[in-house]
Amino acid sequence: MTGDSRTRILETIARSLGRGPLPPEKAIELDRRLTVPRPNTVPARAQIPHAEQVDLFVEKAKASLATVERLANNQNIPAAVAGYLKAERLLSKVTHGLAPELAALPWSGQSDLQVKAGQVRDEGEAVVTGVFAAIAETGTLMITSGPEAPTGNVFLAETHIAVVHVDQVVGPIEDAWTKLRTAQASAATDLPRTVNLVTGPSRTGDIEAVMYVGAHGPRLLHILLIG
Repeated sequence: MTGDSRTRILETIARSLGRGPLPPEKAIELDRRLTVPRPNTVPARAQIPHAEQVDLFVEKAKASLATVERLANNQNIPAAVAGYLKAERLLSKVTHGLAPELAALPWSGQSDLQVKAGQVRDEGEAVVTGVFAAIAETGTLMITSGPEAPTGNVFLAETHIAVVHVDQVVGPIEDAWTKLRTAQASAATDLPRTVNLVTGPSRTGDIEAVMYVGAHGPRLLHILLIG
């Protein structure tokens, strides 16, 4: 969408709401709020020492039907992926994104895995992704999109295996957004096109109030917590 197209759309919305041009003082206030965002009320349960935030993240993730496995380092990831798929009696087909830290893992040491890089294509594949942050308050993963991390990988596979490092765990969701803004500002780049917040596997209770897992995305979410 071009700048002119965006302007026309916003002007049409403003007219439909009966609003005229934005007063200068209002524009200044809105710019200030965007530049220096203020958090809303932050629950006390997430304002705890970092080690306790990690434990809280694990607790909340499990409560949301995710499973969590702790590993000492990245080199153990391929073996953990192979072990998880075998334990769950799933296909040994794995796709990971193009992020260097995933591509550089010793996948070749797991001869029973069929591993490829890129985007999920085939039914029954498992996908391994990184995350930008892990939110202790709710057990939520913040996953950003980009050339090395296609958004489709978060939703198209039936089995999602997410790699989380302990230093990526933050307390409340406000801290995750602050971390994202800080990272983009220091890199002098725009915010990612898509930011997905994932809490447990996909599920819905819309059908006769019966909880159905795997409704609009993965039916299994396994978190590998590194460190």
